[in-house]
Amino acid sequence: MNTMHAGPMATALLCALTVIVGCEPSTERQASDAFRRGVASAANDDHAQAISDYTDAIRLNADDAKTFYNRGNAYFAQGDLNEALADYTDAIRVDPGYASAYNNRGNVYNSQREFESAIADYTDAIRLQPDLTTAYLNRGVAYGLQGEIDRAIADYSKVIQLQPDSTPAYVNRGDAYLSRGDFERAIADFNELVRLKPNDAKVYFNRGNAYLGQSDYDQAIADYTRAIGLSPDLTRAYLNRGAAYALQGDFDQAIADYTDAIRLNPNDAKAYYQRGAAYEKQGESEMAVGDYLKAFELDPNPQ
Repeated sequence: MNTMHAGPMATALLCALTVIVGCEPSTERQASDAFRRGVASAANDDHAQAISDYTDAIRLNADDAKTFYNRGNAYFAQGDLNEALADYTDAIRVDPGYASAYNNRGNVYNSQREFESAIADYTDAIRLQPDLTTAYLNRGVAYGLQGEIDRAIADYSKVIQLQPDSTPAYVNRGDAYLSRGDFERAIADFNELVRLKPNDAKVYFNRGNAYLGQSDYDQAIADYTRAIGLSPDLTRAYLNRGAAYALQGDFDQAIADYTDAIRLNPNDAKAYYQRGAAYEKQGESEMAVGDYLKAFELDPNPQ
């Protein structure tokens, strides 16, 4: 029997081919590896490294919408809005059905106060993915910033319909109701927030504001007190509780709260002004004048 043996040159060629095929990853594999490195860097909040990794991935494969999208997120996290805008636009160019890219590009426009462009992008995101709650929420914010409160409320309500325990939607809708003086509906939303976030000081603070708007001073004081108990450094809670006490004619308590607000923020012109008004109501003219002068020194319009 004759047996065939590879000569030295054939053996060397076979080994060389093995090295080329086995050790040099494909361009697609290299791009995928760079993308994964970018994801890991972003997860560690190293956005500059993530951008570098995603840029490597794009150099190897410029047709992956997800890579443009992720790099846009890293740029946005760094506050580089123009680069983020360009990347989200490229993600949409590569994949015109990419709802999240429209949503995030809308966020850039919102940050740039280009509300009409933001609303258009959020609307496209919703058209492409009708259950994308973040797009409704963000569009509501844009409408609110434009003063279109009813449209904002409609979007927040849609979020709550899709996601009944959405705390941001209740916060924003409650604030929207509050801004238009609809205190009953605001309180109803803040009640839901108390159920969802019973240890969040700002929830009680916001509900206190709604009660204050209704002239329900006892309830307002109770909520501000709860907010202060949860967050003793919440200056505005002392300020607003002081206002509620003053409206009840309890100027001693009002002065005590304004004094705490000043202790926490010595440059709060409104606190000096309101304490001055309380001193004036008590007939302490010298103390009142001192506070008024300090208030106007800090802010020509301290009210």
